[in-house]
Amino acid sequence: MLSPFASPNRGGVETHIDALIAALARRNIWVTLLTHQPLVAPVQAPSHEALANGEVIRIPWFGRGWHPRIEPYAPLVFAYLVPGLLVGAVRHRFRHTIGFDVIHAHGLAAAVAALGMRWTGARQRIVVSMHAIYDLRQRRVLAQGVRSLLGRADRVLTVSEASRQELLAIGLDPDRVTAHQHWVDLDVFRPRSQAEARRRLGWPESAPTCLFVGRLLRKKGVGIVLDLARRLPDVQFRMLGAEGDMGAEVAQASATYPNLTLMTDPAGAPAQRLDTIATIYAAADVLLVPSQYEEAAGIVVLEGSAAGTPIVASNLGGLREAVTADIGRLVEPSAEAFMTALRELLSERADLAALSRRARAAAERRFSERNADVIVRQYGFDADNGGADGDRA
Repeated sequence: MLSPFASPNRGGVETHIDALIAALARRNIWVTLLTHQPLVAPVQAPSHEALANGEVIRIPWFGRGWHPRIEPYAPLVFAYLVPGLLVGAVRHRFRHTIGFDVIHAHGLAAAVAALGMRWTGARQRIVVSMHAIYDLRQRRVLAQGVRSLLGRADRVLTVSEASRQELLAIGLDPDRVTAHQHWVDLDVFRPRSQAEARRRLGWPESAPTCLFVGRLLRKKGVGIVLDLARRLPDVQFRMLGAEGDMGAEVAQASATYPNLTLMTDPAGAPAQRLDTIATIYAAADVLLVPSQYEEAAGIVVLEGSAAGTPIVASNLGGLREAVTADIGRLVEPSAEAFMTALRELLSERADLAALSRRARAAAERRFSERNADVIVRQYGFDADNGGADGDRA
């Protein structure tokens, strides 16, 4: 498995990879994950780390903290991410010629590294996961490059039908492009007593509270959250955000608005951290997902609905598929639209409680680990019986 980003970085791709490796372990599939040393999180991770079903190999790379600054410039990001991962993947291929059955690349940079392994003689199946929508219909040069790159993969996975349709529109073979939905641990992310959750976190028990979870990026709609905090002083806004281009602005706003709180990432072991995050979801009345771009998917939607937290989200990209009427509301990606939806939801507590119950039921139907079977089948393994002894990705 190849990815430029993985834990302890925080984000949707990283969360998905953690969940996927855990799901593969329960299916007796062994994984070697090749990734960079954390490029965003201000930590140094072990260069080799044992997993229950394999290992993580982290490739040393320069420029920690660069990625958030160059993220708006796709060519720079590509030039920055590819070389280290490519060299690490090719080196691993020479050291372990027959030690794996499948190469699973997450994203375009990882796809180049996977093909580098093939160009040096690896014959294993290549599966590429696409975690973003690239607006390829309007970017012809990029579309040609993506079509050429992904056309060399054996299978392509997308995290929403919207992303799949974008790839089909540029000419990829529909028989080799499969959409799947993410999943969450429904035992961790579950409804809890809101009063008890708030007492545990030290939140006011009676105040209407909205939650934002995600990187503190302008394109994630952080500016809308700040605007809402300014215009709705009687509503509490809690932001659990990883570093992004609006980090300093959010810190300043949280010092200015009494109803806006920027929370730090929960500490502790992974299980303890996830339990705290799940408690934060359960303590909120509404989860805000005000993305300003076509997101392929939003794992926060799955986590929030599993915890029984109703959602107000932008009607863009894969969010249109994830946020159905039994989970929450889709609105235009503007502060006015979000404010109107919030006022309506928070004014009818009985309706909000009923929506909370429907959100959990929807998560049980749609967001369980059964969704991982789609990926396992693209590997060529038996999803019903798990991997054969020794199957490796």
